[in-house]
Amino acid sequence: MLGELINLNLFAFFMIFARVGTALSLVPGFSAAYVPQRLRLGLALAISFVMTPPLAASLPVMPSSTIALALLIIGEVIVGGFLGMIGRTLIGTLQTAGTIIAYASSMANALIQDPVAEQQSSTVSGFLLTMGMVLIFVTDMHHLMLQSIAMSYTVFVPGAPLPVGDFSDHAGQLVMRSFAMGL
Repeated sequence: MLGELINLNLFAFFMIFARVGTALSLVPGFSAAYVPQRLRLGLALAISFVMTPPLAASLPVMPSSTIALALLIIGEVIVGGFLGMIGRTLIGTLQTAGTIIAYASSMANALIQDPVAEQQSSTVSGFLLTMGMVLIFVTDMHHLMLQSIAMSYTVFVPGAPLPVGDFSDHAGQLVMRSFAMGL
């Protein structure tokens, strides 16, 4: 009985960790280059550990075949990646706006290494991205990101077919609106 309990809890933990870990590796603030990888991994493990008891009942049973298990985990990684890329795309709006402002104000040649965008960018976009990150954490929107990952288990049920068409449609619409807002 103890062996079954350990197997079930480890299966549930790793299923949750697949989605949470992928999402945390992509959402803004947690995925920045200045956040050490061990801290990100520890945070993803801690959040998964906290989320396992309430979500374990909503997970499917552990499949008997390795291929079915791999497909289940790949589905969770895809959902986590989708959730993380939503935040990354939205924060890209600030990058676009800052670059356009820099071009319009003749400050486009003043480049700095931007730790949020992880590339060289104009000082204006670096400022906007830094202020965006500050506002995310000051207004507690990072809690909203974590809460949306937890609530995603009601929308994207583990083991159910992935709505790939909806994913691609939403991603296209999000990139279009993000760029238009930055412009």
